[in-house]
Formats: sequence, C-alpha cells, structure tokens
Amino acid sequence: ATSSSAIGITVSAVEDGPQLVANSITVTEGNTPSAVTLQTSHLQVTDAESGANDLTYSLVSLPSDGTLRVNGATATLTTTFTQADIDSGRVTYTHNGAENTTDSLTFNVTDGAAQKLGDTTFTINVTAVNDPLVEVSVADTVVIEGQAVTIGTVNLDHSDVDTADSSLVYTVT
Repeated sequence: ATSSSAIGITVSAVEDGPQLVANSITVTEGNTPSAVTLQTSHLQVTDAESGANDLTYSLVSLPSDGTLRVNGATATLTTTFTQADIDSGRVTYTHNGAENTTDSLTFNVTDGAAQKLGDTTFTINVTAVNDPLVEVSVADTVVIEGQAVTIGTVNLDHSDVDTADSSLVYTVT
C-alpha cells in the first residue's frame, strides 16, 4: 500500500547585500573640455532587495589628481551619495591635468538593511595629452657676421612635461 502526506516548506529570502557591477572610468588628462559625469557604465552597485535610493556610497579616500563633485559640491570624506545620484548624473569627476596615468578613490556601500559592500577602489584611468611647450626664457643674442655664438639655456630655455629635456630639439631659422 502507498501513502502520501503533505508537508509545508517555507522559503525565507536571504539578504544578499550590494554587488559591484561597474567600477572604472577613462578620462582625458585635464578633462578637456570639462568634468566627466559618472554613469552606471562607470560605477554601479546593485542589490536585489534594495533600490537605487537605498544604496549609499561613503567615501574612504578622495582622488589625488582630480575633484569629485556630488550635486555640484566638492566631495569630502563626509560626503555620501546614492546609486540614484549616479543614475541621475549628479556625480562628476574633473581631472586636474597632472601627468599621472591613473587616479582613484575608495568607497564602501550600504544597502539600508545592514548589508555592506566593503572598501572598494574606483579606478580612474587617465589618457595623456601632449601638453604644449612652456617657454621659460628667451634672451636676445647679438651675433656679429662671421662669428659663432653658443646658444645655451641662458639664451633659450623651454620645458615640456611630456618630454625629457634631453629629447627637446630646437630649430634655428
């Protein structure tokens, strides 16, 4: 003989916590022409149990070669913002023109339900631009016909942050 019984099964949801989806951006040195708006393709955290307004970013470190702004205000270590702020284009980064090829900031995220994404580094890759030469000094030099004059750094001196001094080439016409 066969017998059957019904049993009850209760499935309880498990809080998964915030998950990192996107975490880097590439900007041009000096952000020519202006600030870059962080988008979800650059920085995104999701949580199945929490909405974008509940996912709160807290800054642990600030970028060293640029400025992060939230709603137009310069971010500090006490600044917080949400995924909704990123989704709505309210978080920007402006590179300061430094010659480094990377910058970064560190953050953590809470989801409003005691779950946390631990300290995470956001990578900012910087595409270098060829900066113009900076004229440091040019001094008049008198040359008498038929004589030679040595032109040195006393007479002509330039610098280029993108090129070693030994690689600069001068053309006299």
